[in-house]
Amino acid sequence: MHRFENIQRKAGDRLMVLASRIGAGDNFQVTPLFFYHSRRTGGMTFYYALKNALDAMFSAMSMGDPPMVRRLEEESFSKADAEGHFFAFVATHATFGLHERFDHGFNFTTILREPVGRLASLYTYRCMRTGSEPEAAGFEAFLDEPENHNEAVKQLSGLNLADNADSRHLQMAQDRLHATFHSFVTTPMITPLIEAYLSVMSLPNVVMARANRTRHHFRFDAAPFRARILGANALDQQLYEHAAAAGQPPAPPDGMSKLSPVTVVIDEIESLQQSVSAGLAIPTEQFLEFAETRPECLDDLGLIWELTGRQRKSPAAMR
Repeated sequence: MHRFENIQRKAGDRLMVLASRIGAGDNFQVTPLFFYHSRRTGGMTFYYALKNALDAMFSAMSMGDPPMVRRLEEESFSKADAEGHFFAFVATHATFGLHERFDHGFNFTTILREPVGRLASLYTYRCMRTGSEPEAAGFEAFLDEPENHNEAVKQLSGLNLADNADSRHLQMAQDRLHATFHSFVTTPMITPLIEAYLSVMSLPNVVMARANRTRHHFRFDAAPFRARILGANALDQQLYEHAAAAGQPPAPPDGMSKLSPVTVVIDEIESLQQSVSAGLAIPTEQFLEFAETRPECLDDLGLIWELTGRQRKSPAAMR
């Protein structure tokens, strides 16, 4: 374990080196997880980590009909689409309630981010995707859109993004987090959240950079708009403060101290037009050897594919 922790220290903030602490029996078990994903909270990092770890386990076990892992972008998903299928992990931007269309239950989780940073990130992300320059007038128009007012409270209370939220919906969201959700955290707690779920399901370790980030060219200083953002997102700010004080990742079961012998390396191979990732499962011992003898791998995870003689699929082939 100390070698893995040493690599974690070397990687610092540039790379996420995520440990899965498993039991002596290494008993993989699927605990169905449903992630209600508010935009620009770091949710794609969470999704990619669990998706690629689950895919690696299903592949290693040669499961002919493995449990499904899906990211649902639209609320058009119906009960008929879910019928007869078992889902290991679902992530969605949809409002709370989509899980009721599935044939089985889930543990629920979510991540909350303070509104100023989240709205600035959402605006610049939109600029990156459309190839437009961020500027003050565009940001002001963006802030006027109803869907950018109290998104987290609306999602968790079951409102549509075009609806208006009030203090009743804030209370509903807070109550739901405590009564219904298996876990909820704020963005700074993403690392322990991922490590907890990797450990709970005895999945592989994960090594990755934070996913789906806005490129530096599109960054925008939202500080002059802070008062306006908070005025339109006061409910979300209160929900964030509540989650920062009360939220926790799930506690792994007792006796989970052994480091997983498998590590999944995730490389985001496209990010400008859309986010596309590739995952590679290798023995943890091999990852440690690469990281110790070829430290440049920590700056370019694609090198690990070359060192193992593997070839990544092109972004076009993965769409």
